[in-house]
Amino acid sequence: MRDIKKWVYVLGSILTILLCISPSVVGNSVKTNLGTARLDASVISLPASQKSQRIMLLLELSFPKKWHSYWINPGESGYALSLDWSQTPDIGKGIKVGDAIYQTPSRYRLGELVNYGFESPMYVMIPVTISAQKSTLIQAYRQEMIVDAKWLVCDTQCVPDSAQLKVSFQIDPTLKDAVLSEKASLMDSVRAKIPSLFPSELSLLTTIPGLKKEIPEKVFMDITDLAT
Repeated sequence: MRDIKKWVYVLGSILTILLCISPSVVGNSVKTNLGTARLDASVISLPASQKSQRIMLLLELSFPKKWHSYWINPGESGYALSLDWSQTPDIGKGIKVGDAIYQTPSRYRLGELVNYGFESPMYVMIPVTISAQKSTLIQAYRQEMIVDAKWLVCDTQCVPDSAQLKVSFQIDPTLKDAVLSEKASLMDSVRAKIPSLFPSELSLLTTIPGLKKEIPEKVFMDITDLAT
C-alpha cells in the first residue's frame, strides 16, 4: 500500500510539473558569430477559433556596439535580412507568415556609399496568421515556428551571421481569450518606432492580441529624408 501511495505521489508531482510547463512560450535565444539572436511570440496560448487569428513574432538581433545590420533596402552595399520559414510545421497551410516589419532605419556612410540599417539591438516584427480551427478540436496542441535567419553585420569590415530560431505557442480549445507573453509590452515599444509611412502595417498591428489598439500619434521621419 505504501508503494502505491508513493507512486501516486510521484506521478502527481510529474503531472503538476508538466501542467506548469506546457503553456509557456519556448523561446529560442542562441549565440551567433558576433552576438545573439532571439525569437519570441506575443502570446503563450491562443483559444481555438473557427475564425483565423493573428499573432506577432519578434526577432531580436544583438551584435557589438557601433556595428550595424541592414534594412529591407540596404542601400548601396550590404544585404537585407533573410528569413526562411520552410521548416515550420503547416507553413503555407494552417500557418501563414507575413512580411517582416521594420522600425525606422538609420543612415550609414561607408566612404562614398550610403546604407540603411540598425545598430544593436535590432528588432523585426513578423505577423503570423493561424487558420480557423476545426470545431471538432478537443485537445490543446503546440504550434512551433522555425526560421532560418541570415543577416550581415558591418563596421569597418563585414561579417555574415546566421541562426536557426524556434518559438512555440499553444492552441487550446478550453481557452476563451489569448494568454499574453511577457514580450507583449516590448512589442508595443518596438511598434512605436515603425514609420507611419506604412499605414497598412500599423493597421495590421492593431489586430494582434496583447498589443495596444491605438495607432501611435508620434510623427515619424519620412524614409525619403534618409536619402538626403
